[in-house]
Amino acid sequence: MKMDFLKTRIIAHRGIYDNQRLYENTIGAIEKAIKENIPVFLDISLLKDENLICFNDSTLTRLLHVEEKTKDVTLNDINYYSKIKIPTLEEALVLIRGRVPVILNIRSESKKHFIENKILSMIKNYPGEICIQSTNLGFLKYIHKSNKNIKIGYLVNKSNYYKFFIFNKFDYVCIDSLLISDRQARKLRESYFLVGLNIKDKNHYLKKSNCYDAYVCDNVLDIIENQVYNK
Repeated sequence: MKMDFLKTRIIAHRGIYDNQRLYENTIGAIEKAIKENIPVFLDISLLKDENLICFNDSTLTRLLHVEEKTKDVTLNDINYYSKIKIPTLEEALVLIRGRVPVILNIRSESKKHFIENKILSMIKNYPGEICIQSTNLGFLKYIHKSNKNIKIGYLVNKSNYYKFFIFNKFDYVCIDSLLISDRQARKLRESYFLVGLNIKDKNHYLKKSNCYDAYVCDNVLDIIENQVYNK
């Protein structure tokens, strides 16, 4: 299978962090995942100055305690507001450089395929396994048309649950594990390489252990400290 490099493995959502000493989507969180040999899932957002950064939220409120929308600030603003290093996508890829697999989850949209082309340019000579996923089918179609060798995944949530029947050239489906039942997940797994999103902790991971091919986990520290996953 094309996705065997992820099969039966946990994936560190935003790196490995506790948001006390190590913060999500930061250099430190990514380095911790690399040290543990765990694939990394990075949320990518577009800033006002057209920089792409590793950042999950549509606003800066939760992490940086600033009442600004992410799309309305610049990289200089981010560096000013944050006491920790929030990397650009380019910085993150240079850091990882193929040592562990990477899933890029594109959260923003842009006109005239700006994000798609910028990412395609960045990963043109990337030396490792990398996947790109989105809820936006137009984005995935463009990536697939531009380079059929890039592994793409469809991110499924409540708003687009049935739309993936329209376009099925993706290599895997990433679906919120809280959205569907275990029975539904096993059924989908018959047709797709299935990645479960929002695995919250060790107990949740163990409960879903026969439902998905790979697991995007938030509280990775809880799982790896108890050694209940397959490297």
